[in-house]
Amino acid sequence: ESGGVSEYARDNHNCLMVPVGDTNKMAEAIIRLLEEEGLRSRLVQEGFKTAEMFTWQKAANQTKQVFLEALNGS
Repeated sequence: ESGGVSEYARDNHNCLMVPVGDTNKMAEAIIRLLEEEGLRSRLVQEGFKTAEMFTWQKAANQTKQVFLEALNGS
């Protein structure tokens, strides 16, 4: 697991997370995805929901807000 994905990645919610470099855990996760259609479908659905929170429009609006606050001295 790397720190950068913790903002959006939730183990067993929208992804399967494994420790960095642990090839056995990675293989186990891949096998689970291949064998468990329900898990696979749920992860895909939740992944799409998560992705909707990170649009370019939202990023632009947040950046604009930061600039406006900086201009106003907030």
